[in-house]
Amino acid sequence: MLKFIYNAYSRWQIEYFVNNILNDFNRDFEADDIFFKKLSSPSNGLERTYKQYRCQMHGVPFFVKLRLNVISFLIFPILLLYYFFKRSPINCVDINKDLIGLDCVNAPNIYPLDLIDEIHDIKAYSDSKLVWKDVIFIFKFIISYPLSFWLSTRLLLKVANYRGVVIKYNPKAICITGENTATSSALTQFCNENNVEHYNFLSGEMWSSVVLAFCSFNKFYVFDKLYIDIFSRYLDNKDQFVVSSPLGFDSSFQIENVSQNEVDFTYYLGLHDELEIQNIFSSLVEIENIGFSYRVRPHFRWTDINLIHKYFGLSYIEDFKCITIQESISSTKGCISLHSSVLLQFHSLDKKVIIDDLSAPEKFTKLKKLDYIMFRKPHMLLSSIIKGAVLENSY
Repeated sequence: MLKFIYNAYSRWQIEYFVNNILNDFNRDFEADDIFFKKLSSPSNGLERTYKQYRCQMHGVPFFVKLRLNVISFLIFPILLLYYFFKRSPINCVDINKDLIGLDCVNAPNIYPLDLIDEIHDIKAYSDSKLVWKDVIFIFKFIISYPLSFWLSTRLLLKVANYRGVVIKYNPKAICITGENTATSSALTQFCNENNVEHYNFLSGEMWSSVVLAFCSFNKFYVFDKLYIDIFSRYLDNKDQFVVSSPLGFDSSFQIENVSQNEVDFTYYLGLHDELEIQNIFSSLVEIENIGFSYRVRPHFRWTDINLIHKYFGLSYIEDFKCITIQESISSTKGCISLHSSVLLQFHSLDKKVIIDDLSAPEKFTKLKKLDYIMFRKPHMLLSSIIKGAVLENSY
């Protein structure tokens, strides 16, 4: 039953939470900024979590929040009792690694090179458990913020997950990819109260967004020092940042002499509606007409595969299940995308970066407001290639 609830919640999180709350293109940037500036600086991890949650939720309709809190209020005691009386996981003595990677997205490519051998990856919610100390911790949050039961329930699930990790692995640090997850700062406080550190690895592209306001970790690893400046609009703790090149940004990541399916450009897709896919298709057809070869690579999570097949022939679609991102990057001269961490990855590997300014003009404009890092890096625009401003061996 609990597995069903978790799977249903995960599906809803992708369909609603990610698309509506965490999607900066659907948010009012100016309203977000005004709301953030009204908030005082938080004094601890619990308050940081609550204020990050408020920043994320302030534009959500009242009745949506009411429904979420009522449902959470009803299931909270069930979850609390279940995890409290659940059998404790057995200590795992055969794992000789100090860091636990807890369901990290895009692992191991996003792991810093100096840590990659120390990290043991596990899936979330595999050995959850609550003890009295955790119940007190959770109720401390509820007493402080009694009208936020949806957030309290999410915190309960996370604390139970973390307690299971602490019991089973006794780690030096728990590592996640969750800077835009509101519970993260409270979990940093939880970890520190249990003599564990809390690390965050930037898993993909992020910009100056209110959805990560106030988040705090013992160490927050970023790909480039520019992120520290970009994030500083909404983060007050610069001491947490560690600039470290991950595996996917290292020259050794590329495979030499990859000739199979080599193309001039790969378009790295993300979450797109049908009009955007139509525009991308039209742009790539024009690129092909002036002599360049191309393919598209759907995102394994966000891209509607059926929509891609509607517009692109099979020979133009890269199968992410069979072809690794490493193989893809190694067999491509240039990368095209509206926004993707792959663009920065290509830049780090001294390969050509092209930002799509045609498929979604409103999003392109908003990325400038959000201080997207690739506007600070050498790049070309897709429109300039189509207009013939770039010759074949000079892009």
